[in-house]
Amino acid sequence: RRRQQRLQADLLQWWQVQGFALCFVTRQVAEAVFMASRVVVMGAKGGQIVAEWEVDEPFPRTDAFRRSARFHEHCVAIGDALAGNTGSTWDRP
Repeated sequence: RRRQQRLQADLLQWWQVQGFALCFVTRQVAEAVFMASRVVVMGAKGGQIVAEWEVDEPFPRTDAFRRSARFHEHCVAIGDALAGNTGSTWDRP
C-alpha cells in the first residue's frame, strides 16, 4: 500500500512539472480523490456518467490530505454516489 501511495505522489508531481492532460481510470475511491481534480462515476451498464464530483483541494497533495476530514468527506460522497448508482459496494477509507 505504501508503495502504491508513493507511485501516486510521483505521478502527481510529474503531472505538475510537465503540465500535460491526464485521464486516470481507477476502481479505488480513495485513489481517485487523492489524484483527481474531478471524479466521474460511471454506471454499471452502458458506461453512462451517473455522477461527477469536483475535488477542489490544492496540489501538491500529501499524506496529511489523506488523513484529513476533507479527504474523508470527498471519499464518502463519491463512494455513496457509486454505490447508489451502480449497486456496488465500496470500502470506506
